[in-house]
Formats: sequence, C-alpha cells, structure tokens
Amino acid sequence: MAGRVTRFLSGWGAFVVAAAWLLWLAVVNFWPSSWWLDVRRVVVFDAPAGVEILMEVDRVIHRDFVADWSAIVRRWTDGGWTVECVGRGKSNYVPSAALPDPLTLRWWTDGACPTLPPGRYFVSTIWTISGGSALPDKVIQTASNVFTVEESP
Repeated sequence: MAGRVTRFLSGWGAFVVAAAWLLWLAVVNFWPSSWWLDVRRVVVFDAPAGVEILMEVDRVIHRDFVADWSAIVRRWTDGGWTVECVGRGKSNYVPSAALPDPLTLRWWTDGACPTLPPGRYFVSTIWTISGGSALPDKVIQTASNVFTVEESP
C-alpha cells in the first residue's frame, strides 16, 4: 500500500493533490461573507441628549451562523474620532430574525451606549463569523452615517 501511495505522489498524483489543495484554499478564502450576512445600510438618527437614539438597519441574514460582534461608537473631538463606548457580544443569527421596533442604539450595543452626551458620532459594527477548523474566519464591517446628539431643549 505504501508503495502505491509513493508511486502516485511521485508522478501526476502530486500535481493533482497540490492543485486540489490550491483550489480548496482559493475557494475558502474568497468565499464572500455575504453568503451569511449582507448589511446594506446602518442609519442612526439625530437625537436630543438623554433620550433613546433611534436607528434603521437594512440587513439580510441568508443562513444560520454564530458570530462575535462589536459595535463601537466614536465621537468627534478636536483631535479626531475617539471611542465613546463599545458593545460586544456573541449571537446566533437565523434568517427569520427580526430587529426590534423601534431599533435603538441601546439595543444595538447590548446596553453599553444607552444615551450619549451632545456631540457628533458614528457607529462602526464588526461581525466575525468563525470558520471553525476548516475555513478562515469571515469579517463583516460597516459604518453608520455621522449623527448628532444635541443639547436637550
């Protein structure tokens, strides 16, 4: 048996094995993350300070998966964009899942950013879908519009 394997790998067999391996690597590395989740738009609406901040998200979950996620709220300062608060978690996603109505920043960040002080902000969200032992992890990133939290009247 060992002799047959050696003969196979010493001829065209080695080429076939190497080509199949390279094809497998190409397929799994270039497989799009949108096969699982397609996030088309994240909009955060302006709000007065101290009240729930409303959002609108256009997403499609194509198949079941589990992902680690983080939602980072950044605030504009004189030095640039600084991190105001971060929500993190791990969730399972299913095609039948619906976002709450109304969708709030509090919910999106799992309570980490219930309200914000006056300023200009945006939210970046990152999902990491674990590929397990056979596939590479897939990362989906999106950023919201810049929104304003104004002084309460």
